[in-house]
Amino acid sequence: MLETLPNSNERQLWASVIAQAASDMRAGKDLRRAVVRWMMTDDFVTVCEYAGLEPAVAANYLKRGGRRGIESLAA
Repeated sequence: MLETLPNSNERQLWASVIAQAASDMRAGKDLRRAVVRWMMTDDFVTVCEYAGLEPAVAANYLKRGGRRGIESLAA
């Protein structure tokens, strides 16, 4: 776990990374594959932690295509 949590502006920035991944999931097969591969990495877990999101919740959001706003996932 993180030693210090990012402030709200930093969490918002990292959440935008997840939101972009959701957009990429809808953009075509190649980008979708890249996002799915990324979701299996430690980098994805780190981005989720910085965004204040549980990785499993963020992954489900992305798999559903991220149709709802990322703010709907805020813990």
